[in-house]
Amino acid sequence: MRRSFQFEPVNRGALWTRLNLTTAQLAALCDLTTRQVSYWAQKGYLPRAPQNPERFNGNAVDVCMLIKQGLDGGASLAQAARLATVYLAEEFGRQPQMANFGPPALLDMYEKLTGVESSLRLVRELIETQLPRSDSPFAPAALPAGAE
Repeated sequence: MRRSFQFEPVNRGALWTRLNLTTAQLAALCDLTTRQVSYWAQKGYLPRAPQNPERFNGNAVDVCMLIKQGLDGGASLAQAARLATVYLAEEFGRQPQMANFGPPALLDMYEKLTGVESSLRLVRELIETQLPRSDSPFAPAALPAGAE
């Protein structure tokens, strides 16, 4: 006896953000080296998984693929990362679920994000003043060549 049912659409966006990829997994998915992924992450170009800041969610896959396209097109890494971010923001804005947010809600989100960015910048500046200078006797010694 067959049971009648209907499939529910898969919420790919929710799944995408719940991914928890290692550097090696992200590199393999995007046909990159782990060194490239590590460097791009160190530069702040790749979003991390919220549940584990050492890992990456699906948004990092999108960013990697777009940066790679930009590099292949002749852009510098910084340009490719900026263009990828702009492209994804525009793409996100075209998604139907964004119609659920009216200008007041979007303005509220924007203001909150701007506040978070400002707070992070202040904390970073505070921390930077506490870091030892390179000429300080407390600065870490340079590693010998090839000892990374």
